[in-house]
Amino acid sequence: MLNNLKKLLLSWHPFLVSLVIFIILLIVAPIEWNRYRIQQENNQAANSKEFVTYSDLNNDGKSNKIEFVNFHNEKIASVRVYKGERIINQWNFDGHIPKKKLAYFVGDKDEDERKEVYCFTFRNDSVLLNIVDPLSDSSIILKDRFITSFQKEPTESSGCNIKKGGFADFNEDGIKEFYFSTTAGYNRQPRRVFIYDIKNDSLKVSEKAGIALTNVSHFYTEDKTKPLITGHSRAFGNHTEEFPYTDQKGWLMVFDHNLDFFFKPVSFDEYPMRLLVKPFKYNGETYLFAHRNYWGSKSIPCALYVFNMEGNLVHERKLKRKHHSKNTGILIIDNDLYALSGEGDVHKLDFKLNTTEKWKIEGADKGMPEFRGDLDNDGKNEYILKGKEQNEFLITNEKLRHPVSFNVQCNEMAHPDFTVIKTGEGEKLLYAESDQVKLKFSYGQNDLYNFRFLVYVLLFGAIWFIVWLFSHIQNRIVSHRFELQQRINELQLKSVKNHMAPHTTFNLLNSISALLNKGDIEKADDMIGKYAKLLRHSVIYSDKTVIPLSEEINYISHYLEIEQYRFNNSFDYSIDVYNDADLNISVPKSLLHTFVENAVKHGVRHLVNKRGMISIGVSQERNVHKIEIKDNGIGREKAAGSTTESTQSGLKSIDKIIRFHNQYIKKQKISYQIQNLKDESHEYPGTHVIIYIRRYGRKK
Repeated sequence: MLNNLKKLLLSWHPFLVSLVIFIILLIVAPIEWNRYRIQQENNQAANSKEFVTYSDLNNDGKSNKIEFVNFHNEKIASVRVYKGERIINQWNFDGHIPKKKLAYFVGDKDEDERKEVYCFTFRNDSVLLNIVDPLSDSSIILKDRFITSFQKEPTESSGCNIKKGGFADFNEDGIKEFYFSTTAGYNRQPRRVFIYDIKNDSLKVSEKAGIALTNVSHFYTEDKTKPLITGHSRAFGNHTEEFPYTDQKGWLMVFDHNLDFFFKPVSFDEYPMRLLVKPFKYNGETYLFAHRNYWGSKSIPCALYVFNMEGNLVHERKLKRKHHSKNTGILIIDNDLYALSGEGDVHKLDFKLNTTEKWKIEGADKGMPEFRGDLDNDGKNEYILKGKEQNEFLITNEKLRHPVSFNVQCNEMAHPDFTVIKTGEGEKLLYAESDQVKLKFSYGQNDLYNFRFLVYVLLFGAIWFIVWLFSHIQNRIVSHRFELQQRINELQLKSVKNHMAPHTTFNLLNSISALLNKGDIEKADDMIGKYAKLLRHSVIYSDKTVIPLSEEINYISHYLEIEQYRFNNSFDYSIDVYNDADLNISVPKSLLHTFVENAVKHGVRHLVNKRGMISIGVSQERNVHKIEIKDNGIGREKAAGSTTESTQSGLKSIDKIIRFHNQYIKKQKISYQIQNLKDESHEYPGTHVIIYIRRYGRKK
């Protein structure tokens, strides 16, 4: 595979190779580019007796910390307001403030840029309203104002819950009234909507109903100056059919400024169900967008509706129920209709409830947002949704896109409360408080997202540079190897030329001519054949730098036979292979021949009154081949003094060939030793050459 990659890099232009690698990298391991980022800034353990919210009470761009504390066995509740880390005021009230029942609000009743804190305390079986103006001299506006009573039960599903409300001027006196709703769990009552007139200290209450209205909000119609109230209803089947507006059904309800029904409530059969309601405008008229969210029998479908302000159905769209639909939701964003499934599917709808656009919020587990607010100070609301993991939540932008996840540790049934903190520097923090932790997060644009194309360019440039560098190095290696090969060829060609020197050829031809004159045609023909084999060998392997050891041995065998004849058969030779040595290994061309030629020319050739002997032995031990060349000639010292034909040039050529070979073939190293042989008279009757061929990574 590596060799194939090398060939690819050498055959293709580096730019094309880089482009292919870049595309494959983006497909196999795409870079996740989040348009927004969220980072935890603070972490603190929660206290079961206290809980915190934040609000800019005097519109100075900095949020004040508002702390609610229960102590003395929940018989006294305290409200504390901070400026920075310092408490600027504190108020104590009888009873306790139930954290899980959303019993505190912040609002500005008279729009004097100084907000009030609205706090409900529960004392015995009574719900009491308290209002303080933290930044005024007479800070307590209202204390222990009775709102309603409820039946006390030991279970958490009993009692009374305060539900989301708001502020609106229902009587047009320039002072906003405070409205909210209550639910009662298994106690069944009170399930009412309330409007409290702060200026006149009067309380309006909706008529008795078996249905609980939650998430109440006010809105205006095109021809009405006073606001109307609507909200979501839940049908759990606690009340009988005879009870007014029983929760055996779901109800579409709209209240006027006196909490009378604006039109006759519209009923929806069957429970358990939840009816989600959102007002919106279309062509200058006000309508109600509703979602019938049913999770009972699968034979009854869920549905989306559009109602006019007379309570008449305008459009309906039935929905397929793939699985449990309890966690679906609806939203109105910039007067557009959105339906969210419990699996994160988002449908943008037109007035006739047709889907105009669809996408998925990856990782979302519930369609109803946990919170919405401007987290990045761009004037648009972001949305927080529950993620699939227990502690996971998602933040999307104002269009329900580009989600980023974060974690808030909490119990399974106790979701955290979220609020926005203004830091006073044009930035905001998200505050999350659960039953276990208090956390602060910074949220905003991911700076890397705007430079993602530059990152892509830099990434491609880095890949291109690496590929180019690799290709350049490979080209240099190939070029260097080519130069080495050329140099080896030159040395070996020089060696061959030396072997086939003109005077050698001339002497051999004279010898053959003499044989012919004597009439020894058979011997002359044999010499011509052997010499032809030498020439043929030289031609066949002329472009090779290495040849099999067997071919080198064949060559020197023919050479020695010819030299025997040339020197009147004055020496013998033997070639032996031991230990099943591998004759297929590669050796540099002319490696053995050079040493054998020296043994003839400078050794046995100069013997007097003594027959010469040249022995060649090949053996193998594990991964080392040993080739020994022995002669009983006159020795190296006498040869150097008795002939002008020095052996040094031949050995220098061999040294260069071996050096180049060792650089070129990494898994095979060649070395040699030359020893002088001694006889009994301590003279030097010959030379012993040992050639070692070590093959790395291979064992016999």
